[in-house]
Order: sequence, then C-alpha cells, then structure tokens
Amino acid sequence: MMTKARWRHVKQFGIVLCVCVPLYILLSRQRVYTKTCKRLCNKFNECFKISQAVLVYDDDVNESDMTFVQNLMPELSPLQYISEFLWGTFNTRDCHIQSYFRHVHLPSRQRTCAVVANGGILLGSNCGDEINSHDFVFRANLAPIQGFIKDVGYKTNITMLNFESLSRIYRNFTEKSTDSKLDRPAITDRLQFLNDSILWFGKSMQRQEAKLKFKKVIEVLRQGYRFPIRVAYSWKSISIERYWNLQHHATTGFNIYSVATQICDNIALYGFYPFSELEDGSGLQHHYYDDVKYFFYRSHVHNMPLEFSKLQHDAKKENIRLITKKCK
Repeated sequence: MMTKARWRHVKQFGIVLCVCVPLYILLSRQRVYTKTCKRLCNKFNECFKISQAVLVYDDDVNESDMTFVQNLMPELSPLQYISEFLWGTFNTRDCHIQSYFRHVHLPSRQRTCAVVANGGILLGSNCGDEINSHDFVFRANLAPIQGFIKDVGYKTNITMLNFESLSRIYRNFTEKSTDSKLDRPAITDRLQFLNDSILWFGKSMQRQEAKLKFKKVIEVLRQGYRFPIRVAYSWKSISIERYWNLQHHATTGFNIYSVATQICDNIALYGFYPFSELEDGSGLQHHYYDDVKYFFYRSHVHNMPLEFSKLQHDAKKENIRLITKKCK
C-alpha cells in the first residue's frame, strides 16, 4: 500500500514530467539557443570583459586542432537550454568558460603586472630587476631580450604579436627568402627566452589568412624547434579605439595595456615614451634595441603622443605607474 508521502512524490514527479516533456518537444523545434555573454569567467570565478578576453589553448591541444573561432556566442542544445531555463541561469551574462568553450581557458587575475613596451627610453634604465619582480609580465612583438636584460628583464608570461610581426615570422620560417629586418636566427634567439610563456595574437583571424599563418608558425616552433610555447588568441579582435577615443589605430603596447587593466590589480608601464628627445633635450633612439630614422610618432596610423597622454592620466590612479625615469 502506497504511503501518503510516497504518493506525494509520485504526484510531484508526474507534474514535472507533464511540464518538461511538452516543453522539450516545443523547444526541440529550434536546434540551438544562443546565450549572450558579457563577461567570461575562469575556474576561480574571476570574470573579464568578453570583448577583451584572452583565450589560452590547453597544453594538450595540437596546433592542427586549434580553430581560433572568434565572435561566437555559446550555442546551447534544447536540453541545455531547458536545464538553464529551469535553474534561472540562461539570462545571466557571466559565462564560465569551461561550460561553453572547449579546450581553452582564461589567464587568472594577477596582483602585479609589468607591461613592457619597446621604447628607447628603456635603454640604460636598469629596470630589469624591477620588471622581473612582477607577478606577470606582458611583452610586445618578440622584442629582443638577450643583451638587454639589465634594462628590460627576462621574465615573460605573455607576448602579443601584431599582424606585421606575425607575417614577418611566417615569411622567415616558411619561405626561402628571409626578412632582412628580422631573420630566422634572430627570431629563434628571441624565442629562447619565452620558455613556456604564451604567444598571443590579439587581432582578427580573418585578415590576410592570419589564422593559417599563426597555425603554421606554431607548428614550426613546436614541432621543428621544440619550443614549449603556449598559444592564445582573443575572443574578439582587440579594438579599443572608440572606448579610448583615440581616432587612430591603437599601438600594440596600448592594446596590451587595455587588456592588462582587465587582468591586473596593479600595473607598471615600461618603455612608453613616444618622443625622440628626453626632457633635458638629449636624443633618444626609437626602440631600446635599434633606431629608426625619421620615425613619425604621430601619423595617419597611430597617434602615440595622444596614447601617452592617456597613460599619464591613468597613472594618477594608485594602481597604475608610468615609469619614465631610470629604476636605479
């Protein structure tokens, strides 16, 4: 004989069944449901703007399986949608990456970060030890480290490549002719300092077959040279010009800084100084590792002095430092 408590459970199960089955049949007519994410969250429940999210491929993912899909919101099956609908999570705008994106993860939040640009002001700065002391170090475009450790340090956690640098590396490793500005030995020398750090292409994967070039570069570096590098791309091509009111294309260094503000509690900026002279009037070379004659810091492409003024404004905050003096 069925007890009252058991009968109550049967009735509750029947009600749930009567609701879910018709709902599933109705929702199954649409194959997928798109979830809108404003932020992506990692396993530590740290969330970052999806428009500036850095997606790092898991170490066991082969380069041939890297898809670099951008601008794609998660698509849920009818069963997933029903589950999220019943739990009230479908309309949440914070999306945990492990639930919706396969084979990738997000960097964790960092206490202190160094963003190292390539300006000539770093030469003779003696900032190397200070840069190395940070929890996380960003660098740009495979600038050389060997021979400059005293000034720029050696620690590297992530290196952002722009399209020009990616194309130059691709040409040197896949074509017979080499680029005189950055040949294969120079690239391999620079890569030696990356160890297992992250090589990150932050722009659109559609431009001039950037996806194919990046995959080929990763394949050559991993398979041919055994460099244990990790690979990252951006969920969306980093495009911060409107937000920062730049009116020109942002430089690689400024793009890195914008993303670092999402990841880092405290940021120190090195090598950002877009002028050919110091305050005392002494000359300054363009990069810390070489000089470029007749370089225009303000052009139709970039407006570096404007970016610098915005960094100066941000440096008034307690958690942002803009280093333009020698460190010791």
